[in-house]
Amino acid sequence: MIILCREFLWKTRATSYLDENIKVNIVYNPHLVFGIDPIVTKNITIENIVTKKTLEVKIISLEWDLKFFVEKTPKNKNLKIADMYLGQNTYDYETLNLDPSTEDCFKSELHYCGGFSEKSWKELGMSNLYFDGDNFEK
Repeated sequence: MIILCREFLWKTRATSYLDENIKVNIVYNPHLVFGIDPIVTKNITIENIVTKKTLEVKIISLEWDLKFFVEKTPKNKNLKIADMYLGQNTYDYETLNLDPSTEDCFKSELHYCGGFSEKSWKELGMSNLYFDGDNFEK
């Protein structure tokens, strides 16, 4: 019974669309430890509904917020996911593969990428989609 209650009351689930082609599903699982900041496991599933490609990302962070961006370059479109504590990953919009010229900031064995200060987090600007730990905002 306790496991069932925790599964449905403790975890946060949300789904939204980044744009007309990208569907984002998040399951947040906070690990509350008395006296310290909670660690949050964020399981993110992103689907490009046109190409049928899927990306699954697991993030373990001290921060709750996530920003999602679609960036257009002269060559292609990119999908960016930013976590204030860990940093930002860039993926190809069509294939959802990690940009080969960047590090995977969400892999713990790489010791992450460093994250953002409050100022630099705000300087990222308005995202196409923002998740505050409870709900999506556009």
